[in-house]
Amino acid sequence: MISKNLKVFEINGRSYQFNIDEFRLEFARKAAKNNCRIGEYEQMLADSIFVSKDSVHNWRQKLNGPGDMDKIKKTAEFLGCDMMSLMTDVTEENTDEEKEMNNTEKITLNDRQRDAVKRVYLAMLDFINDPRWQEWGDYTPEKIKQYEENGIEYEIPDETYWADFDWSGSNILDLLEKEFIDIPFELWNELTLYYWENISGLYRWEKTYKEVRLDWIKAKCEEGGMSPEEIEMEIQLNSYADDLEYELYQRSEFVNDVIRAHKDSLRKVILPYL
Repeated sequence: MISKNLKVFEINGRSYQFNIDEFRLEFARKAAKNNCRIGEYEQMLADSIFVSKDSVHNWRQKLNGPGDMDKIKKTAEFLGCDMMSLMTDVTEENTDEEKEMNNTEKITLNDRQRDAVKRVYLAMLDFINDPRWQEWGDYTPEKIKQYEENGIEYEIPDETYWADFDWSGSNILDLLEKEFIDIPFELWNELTLYYWENISGLYRWEKTYKEVRLDWIKAKCEEGGMSPEEIEMEIQLNSYADDLEYELYQRSEFVNDVIRAHKDSLRKVILPYL
């Protein structure tokens, strides 16, 4: 079905439009695999193809798409995919009757489909609620390297603590693949996109607890002319305990806000089908 918000391109005698759903999915996959946040990756793509970050953001929000083939070609090169995979053949327009059906028909899940969606939903919810992924963010190889470079002491939790922890949420992706047959494709696509935009990078944060603590100690050093060792001693003597505890509390509140946001966005994906 032709979208009014997207330009039609003629390629080899056929009509094509930018495939926003495929773009969003490919974009989210690559952002996760490159360990980048969505906003950060939007800026990287924008810089690469010489458009504004707002333009890329609008594409992801399905507001519009690239205005010329050169931008689509460069976008495909940036994402490492075939250009035509980002295009949809719209040569044969829907009839008026088909258009009306597409505009009015709502997908209603049968019991089997509902059970499949419920399994995926609960798996995602369990992962979001698991406290270990919050702690895992403190022990990624990149973070450990930072600790060592800055002389920060760290102790990785015992291996048994992580034994059954799927830190990347890859079991959810496996479950999505298994439930592909039973979940309507449009919803399955949205859930897969949610996985790549949210679940796969859930352990990445602006700052870990250790970084918050390090920044706080540096600020106290500059403020009072004390060495990091002296500040550590004051912490042990509880002189600065309340201040430091407040900084860590603020970070904890930030994490809780993000958890709530993830849960809300997951519900919004599923609610239209219930």
